[in-house]
Amino acid sequence: MLGQFGQVEGELVLDEARPANSSVRATIHTGSLQSGNATRDEHLREPRWLNAAGFPTITFESTAVRLISETRAEVTGNLTLLGQTHPVTLDVTLNRIGPLPNNQRQAAGFSATGSFNRSLWGSSTGSGAIGDAVRFEIEALAIVPAQ
Repeated sequence: MLGQFGQVEGELVLDEARPANSSVRATIHTGSLQSGNATRDEHLREPRWLNAAGFPTITFESTAVRLISETRAEVTGNLTLLGQTHPVTLDVTLNRIGPLPNNQRQAAGFSATGSFNRSLWGSSTGSGAIGDAVRFEIEALAIVPAQ
């Protein structure tokens, strides 16, 4: 099943001179899950899956950035899901840094992928049928705030 979260916010500190000093923090609102099927979305927000009422957010906060190449890095951080925090590593690609065409504000575009076993966070509902591994993709645009 593919789905996306419609309400996500975060902060990126990008140190272009020393990328390993960069950091990211993100918050995902679990109630904003969208899979293209409203009944399934409500089901996934229930306590036996995401428990959106009990845990309204999923958070990620980086702890290390390791450069692989000029445009790729491994970003390790703490993922908090269902009230538990465990490390996760993202494979991040820097797509572009430059001014936005519509307002000339500086921005950086990134793509990231990763996976984790949801049982580590205490989620095992349906694991016999759908498995334990959760694979995710992130497309992000970080924009310098207007002054």
